[in-house]
Formats: sequence, C-alpha cells, structure tokens
Amino acid sequence: MGRFDIYTETVDIEHNGNEYSYTLKPVKGKAIREFYTAVKGLQNLEDGDMQNLDPQSMESLHKIAVECMREDASDASDDELDRFVSQHLLQLIDPVMKVNMAQIDEDQLEQLRQQEG
Repeated sequence: MGRFDIYTETVDIEHNGNEYSYTLKPVKGKAIREFYTAVKGLQNLEDGDMQNLDPQSMESLHKIAVECMREDASDASDDELDRFVSQHLLQLIDPVMKVNMAQIDEDQLEQLRQQEG
C-alpha cells in the first residue's frame, strides 16, 4: 500500500463459463465529470429502470466503468475492455458506484445537483 489508502471494490463476473474477479479503482480526476453525469442520470430514474436512462448518462456510466477496470485489465486492448464492459455493464453499475461514492462529499453532490438542475 502506498501513502494513501484508496478504496477499491472487487466484482466477480462469470464470462464464457469461467468466473473472474476484477478489482475496481475510483476514476481519476479527468473522468470525474463523467461520474457526476452518470450519478445524476441514475438519480433521475424512476423505479430504477435502466431502459429509461438518458443516452448521455448511459455513455458516462460506460466510460467510468471502463476507467474503473482499466488498471486491473491492463493486458486487454481498449477495444476488448470496451466490449467487455458493454457485455457486463449491468453487473458493474453497483460496484462502480460504490468505489466512486467514497470520494464524494454529500454537500458537494447537493451543490452540483443545484448548479446543473
């Protein structure tokens, strides 16, 4: 462990008959806006129905899932990782949110909602 204890989430995904474990890390600063866009979109869902998620929020959610997996899947090409996340996005939503929510201050999140709303 380095100087900072960065919170991670482990997710197990069955793929092609095998189960794999992936360690997700929070997004880096360059992707934080994408994260907030995804959070806002998920909060606006009625009854948690992913079919009603707006396209921008869905794209943001996909991008942050890719970023959260990138280090653990460093042996995969960008194309492979992108497609893998597409196949397993619904399984990745909860752990992606958990690993990144640890870095959000609730007051800051409320300010963001008011600014964008």
